[in-house]
Amino acid sequence: MRVSVRVVAVAGDQSAALGGQRAGGDEAAMAFGEGFGGFRAVLLQPRHIGDDEGVEADCVGIAEQWQRQRKDGIVLSDAAMRSQTSEKQPGRMRHHMNEHTISESGLRATVRALGAELCSFQGPGGEMLWQAGPVWPRHAPVLFPIVGRLKNDVLRHEGREYRMTQHGFARDRAFAWGARATDHCRLVLTDDEFTRAMYPFAFRFEMEFRIADGALCVTYRTVNTGDVMLPASQGAHPAFRWPLTDGVAKEAHFLTFEADETALVPRLESGLLGEACHPSPIVDRVLALNERLFAADAIVLPAPASRWVRYIAPGTAGLEMRWEEFPSFGIWMRPPGNFLCLEPWAGMTSPVEWDGDFVDKPGVVLIAPGDKLVSRFSLRVLGV
Repeated sequence: MRVSVRVVAVAGDQSAALGGQRAGGDEAAMAFGEGFGGFRAVLLQPRHIGDDEGVEADCVGIAEQWQRQRKDGIVLSDAAMRSQTSEKQPGRMRHHMNEHTISESGLRATVRALGAELCSFQGPGGEMLWQAGPVWPRHAPVLFPIVGRLKNDVLRHEGREYRMTQHGFARDRAFAWGARATDHCRLVLTDDEFTRAMYPFAFRFEMEFRIADGALCVTYRTVNTGDVMLPASQGAHPAFRWPLTDGVAKEAHFLTFEADETALVPRLESGLLGEACHPSPIVDRVLALNERLFAADAIVLPAPASRWVRYIAPGTAGLEMRWEEFPSFGIWMRPPGNFLCLEPWAGMTSPVEWDGDFVDKPGVVLIAPGDKLVSRFSLRVLGV
């Protein structure tokens, strides 16, 4: 069964209808309480619209998203609001209606519709993904349509300016479920009034998670659904436990790269890319990990020779990450957090001195009408 819903968001004594349409059938209400800082969401009037495997709803993600938009002073039309309701999100009814878990060959992964974010990755030895926290409240945000920052958070295009904050908007948007099965799932985000207010392009952005051959494969796919060139970037930002296992010293962990990485590296200056004039911290293919490496923000490899890296420590299971069509790579953590981010990118943060039209931004990929950009990475557990 599939349903369409009408969501009423109440903030103080004001309310707004978020999409859906009134229809026949039994009325139902699902109150989420004062869980969003004085914000309450109520799910009303499910409507049967066909046979499917479950019930469509993602009120928590929609409510959080509506609140962010309201806080930013963004008021959307009914059509734009409808694009964020559960009418586009088929899936199985469960306690957390905006999540789906896949498993195969001793691996297990959970993905959220909000941001298409991987929020758990478990191998035979247990959880390997950072479980968020006050230091950094995310797990593995999806970066689209930019990686990093634009100067002054401004996207310039054809003489107009649009506000676009760090890493783009996808990580905070409710995706639709395109497919859900025991070993894979696919999520979809398309342009709407909200996205075009900051990114004036037509697109379809898909995230696919699949467990096969003993690895989790994550695919990023950006499709140009418009009739002009689409400038875009896409990137991964998964955070893994550091230490990988409790009781193992952080300094015992290291990264081993496929190839020598001897090229000079840039440093970030207020989130923007500085000149590549610093010696690589990777010696003989190995980066010995310690928190001091990240005192000046992320380690950026604009064009690494490697296409895989292994994250290892003695006496514990490790990880191997492989990537395709991600030309750049970043490594980041925020002291004193117990996590390490391994980040393949198709695109990078803006150079310090660059402030031009977005289509000319260094690292941006230009996608022709009807064409697509496909990038992927895989995770394999080592030592088990």
